[in-house]
Amino acid sequence: MVIDGNAVVHRAFHALRQELTTSRGELTNAVYGFTAILLKALQTEQPAYWAISFDLAAPTFRHQSFAAYKAHRPSMPEPLAQQFKRVHEVVDAFSIPVYEVEGFEADDVIGTLACQATTAGVETLIVTGDLDAVQLVTPTVTVLTPRRGADDITRYDEAAVHERYGLRPDQIPDYKGLVGDPSDNIPGVRGIGEKTATRLLQQYGTIEGLYEHLDALPEKQRPLLAPFREQALASKRLATIITDVPVTLDLARCRIGAYDRPRVTRLFSELEFRSLIPRLPPAERPAGPAGPRQVQASGTPATAPAAPTPQSGFSPIAPEPSVGLFAGVDLDAGTAPALTAQTRGGDAIALPAPAAEEVEAPPVVAEGALPTHAYVIDSAPGLAGLLRRLRQKGRFAVDVETNALDPIGAELVGLSLATEPGIAYYIPIGHERGTQLARAQVLDGLRPLLEDDSLEKVAHNGKYDVIVLAQHGIQLRGLAFDTMIAAYLLNSAGRGLGLKDLALAHFNVEMTSITDLIGKGKEQITMAATDIYKAAEYAAADADMALRLRAILEEQLKEKALYDLFRDVEVPLVPVLAGMELAGMDLDVEYLRAMSERLQRELDALVLSIYEAVGHPFNINSPKQLAQVLFGELGLPSARRTSTGYSTDAETLEGLRGRHLVVDLILEYRQLAKLKGTYVDGLPQLISHVDGRVHTDFNQTIAATGRLSSSNPNLQNIPIRTEIGRAIRRAFVVKGDDELLLTADYSQIELRILAHLSHDPILLDAFKHDKDIHVRTAALIFGLAEGEITPDMRRLAKTANYAIIYGLSEYGLSRETGIPRKEAAAFLQAYNKTYADLYEYMERTREEVRARGYVTTLLGRRRYVPEVYSATRSVREAAERAAINMPVQGTQADLIKIAMVRLFGRMQAEGLRSAMILQVHDELVFRVPKDELAHMAELARETMEHAMTLDVPIRVDVHAGKNWLDMVPVSDQLSAVSRQQGADLHDHAVAGAQTLAGNVLKADR
Repeated sequence: MVIDGNAVVHRAFHALRQELTTSRGELTNAVYGFTAILLKALQTEQPAYWAISFDLAAPTFRHQSFAAYKAHRPSMPEPLAQQFKRVHEVVDAFSIPVYEVEGFEADDVIGTLACQATTAGVETLIVTGDLDAVQLVTPTVTVLTPRRGADDITRYDEAAVHERYGLRPDQIPDYKGLVGDPSDNIPGVRGIGEKTATRLLQQYGTIEGLYEHLDALPEKQRPLLAPFREQALASKRLATIITDVPVTLDLARCRIGAYDRPRVTRLFSELEFRSLIPRLPPAERPAGPAGPRQVQASGTPATAPAAPTPQSGFSPIAPEPSVGLFAGVDLDAGTAPALTAQTRGGDAIALPAPAAEEVEAPPVVAEGALPTHAYVIDSAPGLAGLLRRLRQKGRFAVDVETNALDPIGAELVGLSLATEPGIAYYIPIGHERGTQLARAQVLDGLRPLLEDDSLEKVAHNGKYDVIVLAQHGIQLRGLAFDTMIAAYLLNSAGRGLGLKDLALAHFNVEMTSITDLIGKGKEQITMAATDIYKAAEYAAADADMALRLRAILEEQLKEKALYDLFRDVEVPLVPVLAGMELAGMDLDVEYLRAMSERLQRELDALVLSIYEAVGHPFNINSPKQLAQVLFGELGLPSARRTSTGYSTDAETLEGLRGRHLVVDLILEYRQLAKLKGTYVDGLPQLISHVDGRVHTDFNQTIAATGRLSSSNPNLQNIPIRTEIGRAIRRAFVVKGDDELLLTADYSQIELRILAHLSHDPILLDAFKHDKDIHVRTAALIFGLAEGEITPDMRRLAKTANYAIIYGLSEYGLSRETGIPRKEAAAFLQAYNKTYADLYEYMERTREEVRARGYVTTLLGRRRYVPEVYSATRSVREAAERAAINMPVQGTQADLIKIAMVRLFGRMQAEGLRSAMILQVHDELVFRVPKDELAHMAELARETMEHAMTLDVPIRVDVHAGKNWLDMVPVSDQLSAVSRQQGADLHDHAVAGAQTLAGNVLKADR
């Protein structure tokens, strides 16, 4: 397999038009596409040899013979040119021999190598993005050309070439000599088209043969061809790939064998090509010399010095389950066997224990990583020794192993713990093979340590561990470090926060994936059914890596002034979110069932209206059929194309809104169908069998702004502005007669934060004097008294006020409000003039993000915005809007997180029965006993309003009710509760009097 480097890179760049970047802002779409194509071809074709050729900068013999050759080609786009260095790094990491010869193009070098391979009895696959190479096709040479991506590759053998061109491969230069090649500026013969050229060559074979029979040609063609014989032959020479370049194929050097996999994975990790790592071929034996192999004109490969190969992998586990690995062993004395192992008859056996100081001294953490020495704890003495060691160390990493991904109801099958880098312990619980330790024995032994605040715990995604352990009666306390949250804070827009991603990025260690352990699909087994020693190796490595990562990530957090935010806000939030998930929410299932039936009737009516609007039935959910109706039958302006036809996505249809009745109907149908499927029908499916409640998953490490999100179900996306969205909220209820829902909602908090950040005097004055900011804005811009402002004016001003936060353009304002774009532009111009200090703040923010590449919140939370350096204007402007939004939205996220942490602590300290159950952006929701309503409302208000100090007052509105929709101010609810309590007391007194009277009568009798 020989690769045309330049052609494949160009094809990859244009196939992946989206600006794929790393979290640092490095553009990588061409590198990614090239690498994906390389791996796909390697996997699919499994060649025995490989090589690659690149074009050199020096002029070729074609330029020397024809000065205009490729003269009109534009220079390589800078976004593509800057990626070639990385492409060469990928080639070097794989040790692919590179063949380049000055004065010749890569096509010529490839053609020569293919001929030499044929002579040597080796078939050749040419991977290229340039169809010029099909002229090289023979019975032993095949051309592969990727079209839209790595999975869309066309194969050209002799039959395929003939099917496409109607010619033999060797006739392609003649064909180009007649029709020319605009991409290379090859002139050909003016007036001779593709069909004519094909027909002439089918009849006469070559250009030379054609001119020998010029007199036999029709009269219309002779004048076209006769004067241009030399030009046609010259064009043919330019289009011909030569196969006698002074270069020698060295098959021994090109043989594909082992490679330096750690070097490749380190590069992939740096480029953030995490999805490509599983597609790497296995490195079966020690890698050979690494580095580029340049083949000079003489054909002699020059090998660069070998790069150091770091160690990786984990040591095997020594199984002795019948007696327990720690039977009679004192861990504190350091005499436990380190489980480096040798094999005997296929089984691992323990080697003699190292000296005590070898166990006690923490191994050095270095790139390439240490092996994890895993110890299985499956006996009472071993457990006792481990508990002593954990308390002695004072800090340790913990990781739970379960039989399910959902922590609510997941069964605990094991725990892994690590006390120092390279040493970890696994306690199996509930393995099918069984151990000498009972579940209660393990949990009772660990509980005092896991619940001890003074013992620091390290975890990765610690919320999962907290919830699972809570379900098994253990309150995990003392969580001091969460490696997933730390990595997220360091780059909230980055990808790859998984433990295995971080291990690869920081230690270049490829950890065993869970699918490697338990399988997938029909072959998947539970964790409890795995081999106990394989499970131990997997689990121990998780705890070990979390412990090792702490040192690195903690230092990086301090370097970027993020450690205080991490320690004081994000980590304390973990048990809060875990408590909220455990609390869950009640649903009115019957209400949702009735709502589903009503919505289905509305959907059925919409379908009939859509059919009537277009004149016939069709599959509304089929993008292909919908595109045919909209763009084919109705003639609406089409938008961008996809691989399957014209796009009919939401953005496209929104752009067509108002052009035809059916567009509005389809948008309504889609929204209704989505809400019905996702929430009305979907919510009951998510009710837990454990307690009959819905337990949403609060995500702390997804939103780049620092906001929390939720999933399963996603409660952030219920459209509260629509009637159906509000109706969905009605389904969230409290079922007990003595309970209510309490909501505490920040009032206009983002605008208040914006006032603080910008120091705009008008904004500051409005909030300090508790004015309606939207009326104030409208009055200033329209030049009217506040009493003269109409609802429409206020609505426009409100849209503009919030548009500032989200960087809405005049087009966006026009679309949101329905006013003409010219009026929207004038309004925004007047707005920026009115709020001059606010406008200056936004300009400073733009300058800041261009200079630093990131923006921060009041507490120092960072968001990197590498897209501000994009060559694409729309991408760059979107990045600037995100940069303006982030300090506001991110500070709001910090504010409510601080409030949640403090509220949770105060509620626990006071022993309240109330539970915090939901957070949606600016709003907190609680389940509250009626007798705690007044206190809980005041506690929430006071805590939330004083969570952060701004230059303007913070206001919180509190409401209560039996469901999430029908909420009233708490004062009204308290009056209702009081009246109900009075009525209950009266009924109780009457009942008591009646009972007393009855007893008196009985006594009289």
